[in-house]
Amino acid sequence: MMKNKRIPSLFCALWLLMLTLLTAPSSYADSNNSRLVSVDGNATEILLNLGLEEHIVAADLTSQPLLSSQLKI
Repeated sequence: MMKNKRIPSLFCALWLLMLTLLTAPSSYADSNNSRLVSVDGNATEILLNLGLEEHIVAADLTSQPLLSSQLKI
């Protein structure tokens, strides 16, 4: 009787392992396409100093004068 109780738990563990292995590669597939939203002028300045201007897709009104071009989505 004890062996019968272990079979469903083993099946569940194997199912979760398979599900994890199948979904893990898709979560890392698009890691180079990062988009940033700046919510403050100070944050925008930091992002610009780090060279991340091309990754900014949205910014607040106080950040608009700091950005050299229109933001593209």
